[in-house]
Amino acid sequence: MLLNIFQQLDQEIIELNLELQSEGSREIPKFYIKIVGQSALLEANTGLALTATMDVDAYANFVWLARVKFCDILKKHHLIYDSLSNEIWMPEETKYVHLYKGFVVDGYYAESEYVLLSKIAKAPEKNKNLILQYIAKGPSQLFLQLCGKYKIDLKGVFDD
Repeated sequence: MLLNIFQQLDQEIIELNLELQSEGSREIPKFYIKIVGQSALLEANTGLALTATMDVDAYANFVWLARVKFCDILKKHHLIYDSLSNEIWMPEETKYVHLYKGFVVDGYYAESEYVLLSKIAKAPEKNKNLILQYIAKGPSQLFLQLCGKYKIDLKGVFDD
């Protein structure tokens, strides 16, 4: 679904830039959107039972008009851009999958281990079932290393 959203956004911004250019106005510069949070997990097809969410969390360096277009496209997909996305903590070494390279938009989503670490580090109670499910499936070595680095006590997740 994110690929479709990025493609639509790129096309709309290209068309808008053509209009702006013909009017002698500044065009919208190239930008990126990096999806984090639950939407990144949904895109990654983790095999985890995830709760669908309407909120889309993203780091982006777009200008206001591009943000408006992004929000409009999300709305068509019954989604909402979380305007507080910039407050979401992600590990500094987070790696992103480059999902779409467009003329104006580059779209990414955070790799699952980093999203899961963010969830356990900042909202362990809220995400307890998700983390337990992930651990039961067998966490990756990367996830375990990240937990060590950020001093996350996985045994504490199992305590009631």
